[in-house]
Amino acid sequence: MASAVAELDDESMGLAVEAEAWIDAVLGEKVPGDDFAAKFDDGYYLCKLMNKLQDGICKGRVKKTRAKFQRAEQVQKFLKAARKLGVVEFELFATTDLVEHKNLRQVIHTLHSLGRTAQDKCPDLEHKL
Repeated sequence: MASAVAELDDESMGLAVEAEAWIDAVLGEKVPGDDFAAKFDDGYYLCKLMNKLQDGICKGRVKKTRAKFQRAEQVQKFLKAARKLGVVEFELFATTDLVEHKNLRQVIHTLHSLGRTAQDKCPDLEHKL
């Protein structure tokens, strides 16, 4: 699979870097890897992020996986948790946008929307996006 990151323009790449830095700061650890989509396409770190923002919001067991079905399921858990936190529907990416690396601009947009929402909904959040 060709890197979908190579298809991002400079502005989108800058926004991706900002989103990654925010996620790393909130998690208190650097998400490993160099490819933006591959870092997050299994939903593991996204669910971990959601549970840092609001304990237990991303329900069920989440693990690192390469199985496509499980990756999609975990990304759906992230999206459900983002909705519950207050990210509006039209700002959410579709599961396939991330799992299949189809529309990373929308993924980046969703992460920035989550960052704005988290500022309002999580008053103890130290890290802002």
